[in-house]
Amino acid sequence: MAINKILKNTSLYTLCALLQKGTGFLLLPIYTTYLKPEDYGTMNLILSVTGFLSILFLASLNGAAARYHFRYTTTKGQAVVWGTILLIVLLNSLFWGLVFIIFHDILLTPLTEGISFYPLLFLAILGTMLSPLYLFYQQWLQCVQDGVKYALNLISNFLLQVSLNLLMLIVFHQGVLGMILSSFIVSVVFFLYSIISFLPYVTLRINKKIVVSSMEYSMPLIPHSISGYLSVMQDRVLLNRIVGIQQVGLYSVANQFGNILNLFTSSINQAFTPWLYQKLEKVDESSSYESIYKFAEMSNVLCCLVALLITMFSPELIQLMTAEEFYSSWQPIVFITFGYVLNGLYFFFSKSLFFSHTKYVMIISIATVILNFIFNVIFIPHYGYVGTGLAFLLSQFVSSIISLILSMRLVPYLRYHWKKMYLSCIIFFLLCISIFFFQLIDNWWLRLIIKIAYTISVMSLIFFIYRDSLRLFKSQILNRK
Repeated sequence: MAINKILKNTSLYTLCALLQKGTGFLLLPIYTTYLKPEDYGTMNLILSVTGFLSILFLASLNGAAARYHFRYTTTKGQAVVWGTILLIVLLNSLFWGLVFIIFHDILLTPLTEGISFYPLLFLAILGTMLSPLYLFYQQWLQCVQDGVKYALNLISNFLLQVSLNLLMLIVFHQGVLGMILSSFIVSVVFFLYSIISFLPYVTLRINKKIVVSSMEYSMPLIPHSISGYLSVMQDRVLLNRIVGIQQVGLYSVANQFGNILNLFTSSINQAFTPWLYQKLEKVDESSSYESIYKFAEMSNVLCCLVALLITMFSPELIQLMTAEEFYSSWQPIVFITFGYVLNGLYFFFSKSLFFSHTKYVMIISIATVILNFIFNVIFIPHYGYVGTGLAFLLSQFVSSIISLILSMRLVPYLRYHWKKMYLSCIIFFLLCISIFFFQLIDNWWLRLIIKIAYTISVMSLIFFIYRDSLRLFKSQILNRK
């Protein structure tokens, strides 16, 4: 495929990701005006649970379809691949959807204490049962390199969702029910659209060979996918059960600010991965990986700078963007943002494991979930939603350490400047902790001026110290050498 088409599709996918993740942050003023903290918490808890169910319904088989698509050179063969795997997923979604609906008292009530099953969770599950077909259609468009249609579908889906959300909140004043109902309507619309647009290109019949191959591929990935989402879901579940749904809402607002950094680290990861894999493919232990080490080091510094900006000005932004009931949600942001900074370190250290030692990735994922659970149980009773942020930070720290140790043992010729990277994290974290002292200043304008001067001073010093490395970092991004 031509390189210009690759770049075009990459740009489209990146813009779509920015649209999806960025708009949730920008719409905070509206959502927090029409939803109380407990309502916002209820919505986010439901979304967390249905997100987990979506992974269970898909069973990582969408990745298997994408992989085996290229094993066949004819459209007929590819149609059988997609049809076989899609049929399995649809039957799997139907089965597990009915199980969770019928046995919701046993399976869901412990996770969603205080939230009525009818109609909120019922509608959410029905919508999730319909979503795999559309998700498969989008995956198929990526495989056939139709980035334009992929982007148009995603943008249309997104605009319909946002429009209905605003309509339900502002015009009909339906609160959480309106948000869930709008998601269900979107799921129905795009389920029907996918039937018309996608099913003509697939052959819905079971091919035993494809079933076996896809299961062999997807089964090891299921624990990794589930454990990754459990880390997100358990925060909300434990907060709700221990201190109440209101604090789930406050933590969810704080996490929107953390997601800004998550988007930044994910983008760096996407740019870094193919470059690293290209170098690792040569398996030459004598090769110089210094450019990789410098890239990782400077990426880490830039992530720390972004974390500083988010942390310093999050109280003021929250006051400008949310209702008064949400003003205190700035408190865990420093822990959440640096949790994502450490998650960025995990990205770097674990990439060599993804390349050739995938079973260890699963081990790290499961260990992170367990640690996050333990830390949450320890901290939430004492510190509430702030404790959840602290638990996330500590679990990500341990996760990055484990991935570093395993990477150094299993891929010994790849040695990052890990001491410098962790030192940067510690220094910036200590700088950001000062936010708690700044907030003791009563005068809003005086506090803001001091923060601006403080932030500019830190950033100027960093850019001066790393000026040469930053030039190298910029050239590596542009040239990808």
